[in-house]
Amino acid sequence: MEIHFRSKEESKREQEEAFLSLSGSERVEAFIKLSMTMNKLFPSKGNKKEDKNFVIYKDTTNPPVQPQKSPEEKPL
Repeated sequence: MEIHFRSKEESKREQEEAFLSLSGSERVEAFIKLSMTMNKLFPSKGNKKEDKNFVIYKDTTNPPVQPQKSPEEKPL
């Protein structure tokens, strides 16, 4: 492992040049690897292993059937 002493600007410029030298697919792959690493190091608080909430789902595929009025019913 080598240690380099340089300014922040030089370091940022070198990182940018290295990133821009990658092809598009290599950039996507590098981003996904970085995301996976960050998720392992800093897991989100939203990841729950067991969800005990009561959830009601509305079925939108079948619309509700309206009852038909019989002819002898009178409106109120």
